[in-house]
Amino acid sequence: MAKKQIKAAENDSTAETGADLSGSSDRADSGEQQVKVASVAKAISILRLLGDAQFPLTMTEIARDAGLTPSSCHDLVSTLVQIGLVQQSSVGKCYELGARLVRIARSSMTPRGDFSSVQRQMNLIADKYDVNISLFKRFGHHSYISTQVSEGSAPIRIRISPGQVFPLLQGAVGLCFAAFGKLTPAELQGAGSALTTSGRQKKLDHEIEQTAQRGWAADRGRMQPGVGTIAVPVRRPDGVLVSVMELVTFQNKFDQAPIEAIIQDAQALAEQIASLERS
Repeated sequence: MAKKQIKAAENDSTAETGADLSGSSDRADSGEQQVKVASVAKAISILRLLGDAQFPLTMTEIARDAGLTPSSCHDLVSTLVQIGLVQQSSVGKCYELGARLVRIARSSMTPRGDFSSVQRQMNLIADKYDVNISLFKRFGHHSYISTQVSEGSAPIRIRISPGQVFPLLQGAVGLCFAAFGKLTPAELQGAGSALTTSGRQKKLDHEIEQTAQRGWAADRGRMQPGVGTIAVPVRRPDGVLVSVMELVTFQNKFDQAPIEAIIQDAQALAEQIASLERS
């Protein structure tokens, strides 16, 4: 009898106030939110799949490789096509990443503000010291990606293209990310596990500390035999790391290069790049 009275009171309250005392409305909202989040995750998995593919994929291949039902895959791909993140390929009924997504990616890799003057300065330094200059940003938890490149005018050069991805602690650039990027111990351990033994880990810790003290890092042929690199951090006035700049050349030229002058010019350029991030 008591249970019936409680239920009747709940019904009366709902009728008078429009409130659902059982909390079913909150559960419905939560369930709807979970569905939306799941849809976003599935859409991202499709974009990643198409990004990793060497050629356009059919709807059947997308559904199979992404673990989706045919109907769910069709709805998601159709939505991605409508907003321009995916486009139909000229090769049959296949799909590939859309031009809008490429523009978004390119925009995300371009520093803020007017970068043209900085690009000119990068080109001047590249020619002055016969080096290639690249800017790198963090990419996920365990890697970094090249975003801007300036090649010297020498007929034989070491080329790095925008969009190349490297392990987070690799080379002089990795040392700068570790020294100035405020990585957590877990991030350092996770990024270093693929590269280091216990002995190597101790040496890496020493190199990170050394990089933090002197403000730059160098790699003399360890990351890639025959190649020498210098890396300097690009930091805002508050110390936040924006990106890392790398200057690279052949090791025989590196050993004869005016390292101190290169570092001074690189650090001045890094300040100029960081100033664009203040706007």
